[in-house]
Amino acid sequence: MQVRGRRFCFSIVVVVFGLQLGPVLGRVYAADMHAEVMDLLPERMHAGAAFILKHMPDQDRETVGTDFLAEHIRYAYKAKDQFVWAQDVPEDLFLNDVLPYANLDETRERWRKRLFEEVPPLVAGAESAAEAVKMLNEKLFPHYGVVYSRERPKACQSPFESIAAQKASCTGLSILLVNACRAIGIPARVVGTPLWADRSGNHTWVEVFVEGAWKFVGAAEPSPLNAGWFVNKASQQQEEVPIHAIYAASFEPADTHFPLPWNWQYHGVPAFNVTQRYAPSHPDSVSVTEIEASLADDALVTLLEADTLHLAVEELDVVSDLVWRAYLRDVKQDEVRQQEHAGDFVTHGDVTKRYAYTKVGEKPADGYPLFIALHGGGGAPTQLNDGQWQHMQSYYLGGITNGIYVATRGVTDTWNLHFVHDSYPLYDRLIQNMIVFEGVNPNRIYIMGFSAGGDGVYQIGARTADRWAAAAMSAGHHNSVSPVNYANLPLLIQMGAHDTAHNRNTAAAEYAMQLRALQREASGLYHHSAYLHVGRGHGIMDRDGQGRPQRIYADPEEWLEVRDEARVTQTNTYSVHWLEPFVRDPLPQRVIWDSATTTRYNGNRLYWLAGEPKEGTEPGQARIDARLLPEANAIQFDKLEHPVTILLNQHMLDLGKPIEIRLPEGQTLTTQARPTLQTLIRSALERGDPYYLFPVKLDLLVNPEGDWIVQ
Repeated sequence: MQVRGRRFCFSIVVVVFGLQLGPVLGRVYAADMHAEVMDLLPERMHAGAAFILKHMPDQDRETVGTDFLAEHIRYAYKAKDQFVWAQDVPEDLFLNDVLPYANLDETRERWRKRLFEEVPPLVAGAESAAEAVKMLNEKLFPHYGVVYSRERPKACQSPFESIAAQKASCTGLSILLVNACRAIGIPARVVGTPLWADRSGNHTWVEVFVEGAWKFVGAAEPSPLNAGWFVNKASQQQEEVPIHAIYAASFEPADTHFPLPWNWQYHGVPAFNVTQRYAPSHPDSVSVTEIEASLADDALVTLLEADTLHLAVEELDVVSDLVWRAYLRDVKQDEVRQQEHAGDFVTHGDVTKRYAYTKVGEKPADGYPLFIALHGGGGAPTQLNDGQWQHMQSYYLGGITNGIYVATRGVTDTWNLHFVHDSYPLYDRLIQNMIVFEGVNPNRIYIMGFSAGGDGVYQIGARTADRWAAAAMSAGHHNSVSPVNYANLPLLIQMGAHDTAHNRNTAAAEYAMQLRALQREASGLYHHSAYLHVGRGHGIMDRDGQGRPQRIYADPEEWLEVRDEARVTQTNTYSVHWLEPFVRDPLPQRVIWDSATTTRYNGNRLYWLAGEPKEGTEPGQARIDARLLPEANAIQFDKLEHPVTILLNQHMLDLGKPIEIRLPEGQTLTTQARPTLQTLIRSALERGDPYYLFPVKLDLLVNPEGDWIVQ
């Protein structure tokens, strides 16, 4: 809408002797407007009025009236008097970032009086401008019922237009928040970019001047100042490329204009190019010498709290080695870890897992293989389960010619004693200790189990597949755990064909068929074998030390159809012999992930991906299918059902070049990796694995506008 007071413009163009008098009349009108506004205001407000009259856009002189201007100016000074934080605002910021009645090319409105009256209750109790901004961003939009929507009437809306529509773009939301801040005397301005560097769209947000500096916040995106979903995207912007630069709107003349994607031809909004604040051209990289000195003086965990230290791509191999050496040192010096390893137990919180282990042979140059074996029992008295644990301490040992054999005790006596939730961090802890204290090869760690131990193998393999080189399940039940995560984890299923308790035999064959179906969809993945032992019940020969062939049904699918009439063959069924040839690929080129099948302790991650599925997602339904494409320096997602974090190191892609993220719908995002020491250290502490040292973390998520972004 147009807001008018008394106007002094003429609609008649007077021509005398062929000379147009428009410019003359314009000067007459400007002088009259100036005098009229000054007459409406007390003298102490004249400086502000003069600023507005001097810098207001020419078209506004034709559409707004003197009473409109006087009202805005009067209430700006009222805010300056009323709010304690406004009284210390520097004069230049008050004039340019509190006093103005407009931000971009939005409809001019009398918004200030209404917001001056309605906003203060929303910030009641705020003791600083920064606190008031945080409260405003949390309460303003629910108060007026305004939400982000692509269905808003137009891209650039005034406050009243957004309130009336109950929806707005990021620009409309930003204008409303800026004006609400100005209404209570806080300097604020609209900031934005016409196009992200990855070409995923434009965006607008807000800057406020608090605590002596300009700080940013996303409108209707409650978060701390100088934080938000767009931080990484902003860090990729390019100061020297106008369409990819970041601009802060100004009322007075500035060094450039604010590009308006909805009105490209209009250059009437002054702006400062502030890209450097968000995307420094050359973030300083810390030297290897400095890193080495820091790691020598401090434990890794203390360096997480230090200022972010950027790493040079060409030095990542050296720095990663330094971090891993520091990790080994810290763990070896940790008295708790020392006590655990000496006492054959591991702890997490108040839960303890006991184990017994035997070393066989000399340690190879690349480290010992590690075989973790899970005993039977479960759902039984402690004495029985302890007996089963004792039995497992030698059960598979005869088949190991070189390696460390560990038999772990279930942490409870329940039926699921090997895979209650508290078990998972204990397996991680055990593996980490064995890597540090015994020199285990992280890529040759195997898990196997019998009966209740087989139940555990199914679950542990599916939920922590990236820990293991291969898994062998004997005489257990899968209890409906999704097989999707076995894409890169070879699985051996062994079962007596007559093991009918809990329908174990049929469940085993059907699980093998699920893996076979997944294998057809993903050629080269889901390696598995299914041995259904002829004539056997719960007792099967999965540990013949001589490797003598055992009679099994040739095809579990055929067995499901005709049972004992199915074809029979013979093979070595010793679980250890099946496991030994496999070596883990810690950074597989393709990751297929059911992220709803995970553990509460492992950060919802698998190999080089992490992320939370949508709430309520059933196991087997949260499917991510991602591929590394080194030749294109890209990551391709064939399926992407929720936001994910991508973890990268120098062995996966060229981190010195732009990285493409290719989405299922055909959209491509481009980003630049920024390796940091903190990200590298955090991965070392979380994973305890030299092959999972990641200096780069990219978050692929959906912004409030519904677009996929990478940051």
